[in-house]
Amino acid sequence: MDRAGFERLAGRLADAWNAGDAVTAAECFAESVDYRDPRRYRFSRRAQLVRFFEPSPDGHAVTWHRRLFDEQAQAGVLEYTYVGQHRYHGAAVVEIDADGRISRWREWQHRDDERSWLEYLAGPAE
Repeated sequence: MDRAGFERLAGRLADAWNAGDAVTAAECFAESVDYRDPRRYRFSRRAQLVRFFEPSPDGHAVTWHRRLFDEQAQAGVLEYTYVGQHRYHGAAVVEIDADGRISRWREWQHRDDERSWLEYLAGPAE
């Protein structure tokens, strides 16, 4: 995959999440996947992601703030804000398989219901 392909994949994933389409979002991932927050959850099958990606009753949305891709390593980083029942700011390190799907997703995120992305990046008040 090249950078343009990574941008398309990230766009397809965000569009699916923002539309509440858990099936299409999960299709961006390999059938056998390593999707985790190292402290809170881990999924190994695409079917598990469909359930995990179902939106809350009020819906959910994701915004990518930065998308970086290393074509040689077939790996990238996505900085994001996710809003569902709460607002989370975070980053995911992803690996792409030979079929152009995400085979590994490791995310680190912080719940911050009060601040926007830029306010979050500014850090705590002095």
